[in-house]
Amino acid sequence: MSRNSSTGAYTMPANSFRPAVSGTTINSTDWNNTAADIETALSYVYGTFTPTLLFGGGNSGMTGTFTGEYTQIGNRVFYTIAITLTAKGSSTGNASIGGLPVTATSNDDRAILTAVKFMTQTAGYTNFYFTSGSGGTTGSIREQGNSGANTIAATEASFSNTTFFAICGHYRT
Repeated sequence: MSRNSSTGAYTMPANSFRPAVSGTTINSTDWNNTAADIETALSYVYGTFTPTLLFGGGNSGMTGTFTGEYTQIGNRVFYTIAITLTAKGSSTGNASIGGLPVTATSNDDRAILTAVKFMTQTAGYTNFYFTSGSGGTTGSIREQGNSGANTIAATEASFSNTTFFAICGHYRT
């Protein structure tokens, strides 16, 4: 790639951009420059996964519909999760979601739970959010306080047998 100093425009040499699509992955081995950083930056994968809602690490007796879709571009995973409970089961403890499609390397990515139905917030807390776990495929569901600074873990007490919520977010791999 070259840059025209007069116009600022970038020009790609002929035949330099030739990704080959194979299934759901762009195969960048057909690039003229196959440096490892370009390989990582241009990798693209998408698919579905089945998230698991957990209380204290378990989900005994829990039933419902658990769906997830994701797109990974380079070191970033974009995802949507939808969970509809028909029974929350007997497990207790802090709420988390397992089964993320790709291992997260950072837990500083947050996503607000949207379309929340039949969930109870602790007094003084305004919204639920999800944060990916660091070094794993499970993240935490938390509640954020009115001031925005204080947070607590959501627990099974926040959920009912008919809870529905959706999450759209992203995290680093």
